[in-house]
Amino acid sequence: MSYPVFPFSEKEAAAEGIMQRAEFNKAAQFPKRLVGLRKESGKTQFDVAHEIGVTKSTIGLYETGDTVPDVKVISRLADLYDVSTEYLLCRTETRSPDIWIQAICEHLGVDEAAVKNVALISSQRESWKDALNEILGSDYLMGVVDCFADVLEAASEVAETREFAIEERGDGTPSLPEAEQAAKDMLGRQKGVELVSGARYVDLARHDLESVFRKLIEDTSAVKSYNAANRAYWGEAKREMLATEEGPKSGNHKKA
Repeated sequence: MSYPVFPFSEKEAAAEGIMQRAEFNKAAQFPKRLVGLRKESGKTQFDVAHEIGVTKSTIGLYETGDTVPDVKVISRLADLYDVSTEYLLCRTETRSPDIWIQAICEHLGVDEAAVKNVALISSQRESWKDALNEILGSDYLMGVVDCFADVLEAASEVAETREFAIEERGDGTPSLPEAEQAAKDMLGRQKGVELVSGARYVDLARHDLESVFRKLIEDTSAVKSYNAANRAYWGEAKREMLATEEGPKSGNHKKA
């Protein structure tokens, strides 16, 4: 059964044919979010009530879905838990009250943690920001992400089939490798795909990831400059060494 965001009134419950309104409302998304945020913060109902200026019993009514807070209280609760009102009202899964983080998450479809990590890196040393720009601007970034996705998918498939094989294998059943193959066949049919993964496939995917990441590193401007300078330096050193070796030889030849 899917539950609504907000608790039902008596009239709404009657219209939907819900007999146990109190139990139904406890399972609504908004009351559950309030309970989850309070527990996550380590606060009691009394603590929350004291900080937002209501009674403990009122907080209890909010969390059981017997009543819904007004706009002022919703704003205070969002500030208290350091989340956006949109998150509090179950309209988004982005918790941050920062409108820029909200906009980036919504526009790109990335997790809030990813956006915060990028922001954190950018706020640190200038060299970190330069490194981040090199990575995000590289033509090889797509390849890195693609290979990383392959590693995650392969590892997940292997874990799933082997866990299933261990669970399903009983006395007198085939060996673990046979049980794993049977699990792979069954799970593959359920997903409508052929599961060809195995430990070897995971290793190959990891190797591909390491290889393309090395290419990304070699493609950065700093490493390109380093390689060019390195080639020039050792080319010059080699020429000096050859010149030094040829000098005494030509001198000896004249004396002879």
